[in-house]
Amino acid sequence: MVCVADGCSFFVNFYRCKRADKTYGKWSLSIMELGHLNCPATAKPTKRQIMELAAFASAVRPYGSVSASALVSQVHKRDGISFGKHKRTVYRAHEAVNEVVSEIVQQPVEKIPPLLAEFASLNPGSTAVAERDGDGRFKRAIVIIDVFVAAVEAR
Repeated sequence: MVCVADGCSFFVNFYRCKRADKTYGKWSLSIMELGHLNCPATAKPTKRQIMELAAFASAVRPYGSVSASALVSQVHKRDGISFGKHKRTVYRAHEAVNEVVSEIVQQPVEKIPPLLAEFASLNPGSTAVAERDGDGRFKRAIVIIDVFVAAVEAR
């Protein structure tokens, strides 16, 4: 690894030796220069590194349609990490987090309507309804137990 900034002497060299059975052993550190203080270079994080930032993931989850610029400023405010000119990578990380979150959330949510229908069939007189929005996504559910239904009807 080498720092790309002019005048920065930071570098780290690693190596792996090939074994007799033609496999590779553990990585070893051969030489390094850690003089990286006051370096003017800016980091170029990968999509995976951005996705793993807690501040980034928490900023994306509540608002799936937040802009890359808003995410950059929010992460900078929370953690002091500047993505600089890497908005395209931020946008790709944003899309990847949305995909992961939608997969995680979608699977359990799809089980709600059948569970409510089963609840209603096993509890005669009770009402259980699951509603979806215009895009077919789960919106809300209500369960009214037969005792409450009878109390409302008795009024």
